[in-house]
Amino acid sequence: MIFFDIKNQVHDANGVDDPNLWNWTMLNGVYYPTYKLEKDYVHRLIRNWMNINKLPKVSLEEIPANLFYDEMLDKRNFFMYLLDNI
Repeated sequence: MIFFDIKNQVHDANGVDDPNLWNWTMLNGVYYPTYKLEKDYVHRLIRNWMNINKLPKVSLEEIPANLFYDEMLDKRNFFMYLLDNI
């Protein structure tokens, strides 16, 4: 799971500088970081998310922000943050 999806769940980010840059797995009801995200993995997540939401097959930057509803825009911004920081 990416942090965007679990940020309001019980999680332990102890020792992690930026929890957004990690993949998370639940163990005994608590999410823990399991590995740092890699660019290829993030690209696959984005493509999958875009396909599910029937978005145009272009860069996220090229899609006008007004085409996203609030929650989608938040996730788009999260993905943009990941791309800029991994």
